[in-house]
Amino acid sequence: MSEPLNKDLIISHNYDPSNQIEMSETRYHLLCYLLTGKHTRKITRIGNQEYTGNILSGDICIKPASYSGFWSWEEPDDSLLFYISPHFLYQIAEQNDCLNSNIVELLPVLNHNDGTLHHLVTLFKQEINCNYSGGKMYRESLSNLLGLHLLRHYCSFPMESPEYTGGLGNYKLKQIIGYINDRLADDISLYELANEVKLSPSYFSTLFRQSTGKSPYGFVVEQRITKAKELLINTKMTISDIAVTVGFYDQSHLSRHMKKLLGVSPRQLRLQG
Repeated sequence: MSEPLNKDLIISHNYDPSNQIEMSETRYHLLCYLLTGKHTRKITRIGNQEYTGNILSGDICIKPASYSGFWSWEEPDDSLLFYISPHFLYQIAEQNDCLNSNIVELLPVLNHNDGTLHHLVTLFKQEINCNYSGGKMYRESLSNLLGLHLLRHYCSFPMESPEYTGGLGNYKLKQIIGYINDRLADDISLYELANEVKLSPSYFSTLFRQSTGKSPYGFVVEQRITKAKELLINTKMTISDIAVTVGFYDQSHLSRHMKKLLGVSPRQLRLQG
């Protein structure tokens, strides 16, 4: 089962019995994250490097696009595969003003455990299982974080981003908050917000968090809940209509976020009001 987040990043959930796969050069980089437990034996060969032995749940391997790959295993294998376009990594490097952004050369990884990647994969899995209810901005944020992590830790010339401080200026912050509140019902994009103030998505996210203490996605959710609360107390609109009006997919989506932020369901809040 494949889940394309966009044309440059595709996630595929693969479950295979004992098998072997040989792969030549590809258009995409391949990041493989193992979901199953311990294997008694697995062979991974990427380019001229080879690993033979046991692997554990959470272990990763990376096959850069320009490398060949070979895998052989004796027990059922459950993995999450990320197909990553080289263009995607170039774009992330340029948008974040990374040093060496003109030399993006991903390195092969045969068997490694990475706590940050484990956390990101968990978030991607949750988003897929919830039918992408987080919206476009959340998917873009996760994709951006994945790209930056690969650039910083798995490149022949590790990317370094400049440090940004000071937050957004008052005028730009007011502009962005107004833009968000005028479009709560829309599936707002992180790139859309960043472009509104002529910044890269990562630079914008960093400065926005410095100014508000929240990520752009977290701030948008809070603004939606604030508007929903107002409508629940002051109007007779149905809860399902309110959910759609403020940008949630349905009533259960609104209820889940309202319980998390306010500790009550929309129905309970209306009764209290």
